[in-house]
Amino acid sequence: MKIVNTSVKKVDGMGVVTGNPAYTEDLILNNNVLTIKLLRSPHAFAKIKSIDVSIALKVPGVEAVYTHEDTPKTRFTLAGQSFPEPSPYDRRILDEYVRYVGDPVAIIAAEDERAAEKAMKLIKVQYEVLEPILDFEKAIDSHILVHPEEVHTNFEIGYERERNIAAKAYAEKPGVDDGFLQSDIILERTYYTQPQMHAMMETYRSYSYFDVNGRLTTISST
Repeated sequence: MKIVNTSVKKVDGMGVVTGNPAYTEDLILNNNVLTIKLLRSPHAFAKIKSIDVSIALKVPGVEAVYTHEDTPKTRFTLAGQSFPEPSPYDRRILDEYVRYVGDPVAIIAAEDERAAEKAMKLIKVQYEVLEPILDFEKAIDSHILVHPEEVHTNFEIGYERERNIAAKAYAEKPGVDDGFLQSDIILERTYYTQPQMHAMMETYRSYSYFDVNGRLTTISST
């Protein structure tokens, strides 16, 4: 009870506001690491018809280049709720479809950033550019299908792939009609809130290594 209803100083609070904590890059144990760069889509919605990484692989210092042809077809969700995750498993590490400008197309692993960026410019991608949905109010029952593939959910959440609905819920509170009958004025409007985004001091990044027992250890800014 010494803690309840008292102000507790956050252990790392002062360091966070002054920028002192160690960032992921500060925790790298040695310099024997590869740098990862992502080639990203310039299109809001497209299908990758072909991708050629042969020239990029010849760049000195480049260790590997991965595309949707190399990565597992297992789907997962980017949402971060605890298991069993309710969100649709609609994501692959790399997909033949890109669904927003900046969607990853290829992964380049190289000895340094310069080699990775040089290789990235040498990857040749042929896209079939598709019509995107740019207005969320027009997404439901659109002739444009965001996910033509089958998508898994762990349990029923109201997901309807054919209608571009990720999830839905319905709630009803009784007595509203009676309230309307007693009201002198009924005002119905649609409200839009401003978008919000977390403002972190460190960008998303990870560092991984194999320990002495061969176990993969990952340190992540997330």
